[in-house]
Amino acid sequence: MILLAGPAPDVLREAALDAATRPVVAAGSFRCGERPAALTPGGASGTAYSRPHVPPEFTGLARIFCNQARCDDLAATAAIDRITAPLMRRFRRHPVPRAETIADTARVWRTGIPAAGRLDLAISAGRKTVTITELRVGAADIRLPGWTADEHGIVLHAVELIAEPHHLALTVAPIAYVGLHGLARWHQRSFDSSRAALLADLHALARWTASITSALPSEFTVPAASGRWLGRGVIVTQDGNDIPIAAARTFKQSRTN
Repeated sequence: MILLAGPAPDVLREAALDAATRPVVAAGSFRCGERPAALTPGGASGTAYSRPHVPPEFTGLARIFCNQARCDDLAATAAIDRITAPLMRRFRRHPVPRAETIADTARVWRTGIPAAGRLDLAISAGRKTVTITELRVGAADIRLPGWTADEHGIVLHAVELIAEPHHLALTVAPIAYVGLHGLARWHQRSFDSSRAALLADLHALARWTASITSALPSEFTVPAASGRWLGRGVIVTQDGNDIPIAAARTFKQSRTN
């Protein structure tokens, strides 16, 4: 996913382009399993916007996490497509799903979707119905006004599958974004720099965002075990629909630390 941001009243308006519209390996991108090359902040030629300096070792750790998130995202997307294919085929022929197909979907989803990148999972299944909700970490790039290069980052997705008589829906909606700078600040300022600790703090951001029932605030602070995420609400345009998400731009230690 690539996010392109431009100015809008009180928020940034970002256009989300489907991953299929960009090459798997673009300029400044990387292949799964490789350590990504360094990106020059603001582009090699420099821009009017300059990101605050972060020691390079923490930026490197953030890039490694983004690289792994991209690989996990590709694997999860392929698994979801494979697991939901029998439901899709059945629904095209008959609007009522088979009980065995429902049971297989619930069972295989638990073990067939890669656990790497999973933040939360809830499955509720009956004889002819199943509802699956999952929070996952995916990959995304962002470009703010004045930048000449994309910033690698991660996106938090809310995945929902609902299958019941006469209704079948699979949605994957972005709910939060953390850029390379925010991830680097987390590595710099967190007392526990393990992957498990980072996933737990991303889970806190995802759960907070998913719990918002009204408009996202223009600016927010979300507490986590290692500190707090700071950012602002933005609007993502995906498939012609405006979707509010929380864009975390930095991470700070808790005031009590």
